[in-house]
Amino acid sequence: MKYALFPMTIFVFIQLFGASSVFAQMDPSSSLLVRPYEEESEEPSLDSGRYTVRKNSSSSQEQKRKGAPSVQRPSNREELERSIEEKISREQERLAPAKKAESSSGSGKKEDAAASSPVPPITPLPEKVASEKKLYLETESQDVRWNLVELSAAANYMYVNSASSYWYRNYYSSGPGVSVDASVWITPDWGIGVSYLTTLSADIGTSPETSRRVLADHRYTDVGLKYRYFSSASQMASSVEYGLKFSEYQMIVPKSETSRTRLIERGPGLVIRARVPATLDRAWILNMEMLPRMNVKEESTALSLSSGPASTAYGLKIGLGHEFVIDRRHQVFWSLSHRVDKTVYEGNASAVDPLTGTAPSGVSVQMGVSLFEFGCRWGD
Repeated sequence: MKYALFPMTIFVFIQLFGASSVFAQMDPSSSLLVRPYEEESEEPSLDSGRYTVRKNSSSSQEQKRKGAPSVQRPSNREELERSIEEKISREQERLAPAKKAESSSGSGKKEDAAASSPVPPITPLPEKVASEKKLYLETESQDVRWNLVELSAAANYMYVNSASSYWYRNYYSSGPGVSVDASVWITPDWGIGVSYLTTLSADIGTSPETSRRVLADHRYTDVGLKYRYFSSASQMASSVEYGLKFSEYQMIVPKSETSRTRLIERGPGLVIRARVPATLDRAWILNMEMLPRMNVKEESTALSLSSGPASTAYGLKIGLGHEFVIDRRHQVFWSLSHRVDKTVYEGNASAVDPLTGTAPSGVSVQMGVSLFEFGCRWGD
């Protein structure tokens, strides 16, 4: 019994440990932990036979570390570029002497040409400051905008016709005269003007019954500020001149006259004057003056006269002229103008009308002045 159990014990032991060697490894992806010695090989492999293990590249890396010679193929592009560069360098070396000779000859020619050709003097462009801007003109010597001072003198002939129902204010007078005008241009745009006109030998009738006549001077005095605008910087540019002036008119008869009184009209006026060139040496002149309100005063002579205690007066003047330009400093001109002054008095006149024998009320006077002038202008 004792010996019979021993073999059975050995058999059971073999069965138990043999099964554990087979069933202890449950993972099919790795090799068995316990396998016979003869199954080992140089290359590791899986027990299932479905997979193969890639060779380790550590051997090739070790060869690189040890400095094993590596084979490199020559690059065709690098060789081509190297050959091209060599050709270019050889060509540059061959052409270098010729280029140096050409450059030296060319620089010599340029220096000779620069030395031989005279440099024209640089003349600055004329300029004038007007209203904080520069005005460039095409021809300095011929443009009137370069004049700082302008003086004009003219001979004239004046005809005065005063129409009224009151005899003392109904007359006509005519005669030659002279006029002078001066303008100072602070800038090409802004200026100050003064003008004076007088007749020399005009006369006026003194009686409704006889043809007796006495001397009568008609005088105009104007002082004002001017502004002119040019359409361009060209010498052919049109211009418009605006003015604000104070105007005074006087009719002066002898102080001893018993049938006529002196007359004075004063008031502000607006002036518009246009200059339109036809050619470089001719231009048309158009002008207009407006006197919106005037103060009319009758000064006593030997006769004390008043056409009314109060009056309302205004005036309007239009003119046309032509200018002949000799140069910037000299011009010749003519002009024809007509002025109308209208005065309406309130109340009764102080003196009896010699024709009607009564003192009229609400006297109305319309005076027209026609003037022709021919003169010269100097500027600088």
